[in-house]
Amino acid sequence: MKAVMIDMHSSSGLRRWAMQCAAAADDPHASGNERERLLTIRRALLELADAQDWLDGRQCDRPVIKLSA
Repeated sequence: MKAVMIDMHSSSGLRRWAMQCAAAADDPHASGNERERLLTIRRALLELADAQDWLDGRQCDRPVIKLSA
């Protein structure tokens, strides 16, 4: 895999990283555990990207999920 610098403060960079995780999860050589780990990372990165959009004052297209305390 090619090393790429990702801006952790950029929602677009986080989404690109999430897409790379999804592509790696689709690799037929990935084990079941590796695939699950990559998909979990993908979900977390997309959530971080949404949170970064919110912090930057951008409108979020996804519905907000409320967590119970």
